[in-house]
Amino acid sequence: MGKTVRFFLEHMLDQTGYLIEASRGMTKADFLADRTLRLAFERSLEIIGEAVAKIDDDFKAAHPDIPWRKMRGMRNVVAHVYWEVDHDILWHVVQHDVPVLHEQLKAVLASL
Repeated sequence: MGKTVRFFLEHMLDQTGYLIEASRGMTKADFLADRTLRLAFERSLEIIGEAVAKIDDDFKAAHPDIPWRKMRGMRNVVAHVYWEVDHDILWHVVQHDVPVLHEQLKAVLASL
């Protein structure tokens, strides 16, 4: 049996939850100084982007408030041009975009 939209949304929610929890109480300087954490955050964003690719276009079109393309684009940068990942931008995404996405995913999952 194939994986469902719910399956991929739940994986995305798990990763956004991890990013929120792991960055709680942390400063940008702490983040930038911790290579292991930077790599873990990159991986979480890669997983989110991979999940986006598995969700059908009709579902995405029905939920235009979720930044599907932005998530996929971040995944592409992390997965394919890892030597150019701007960790300042990654930190900004985790601090500002991920919490919003987390709430959006919770709402969409609750509606399924």
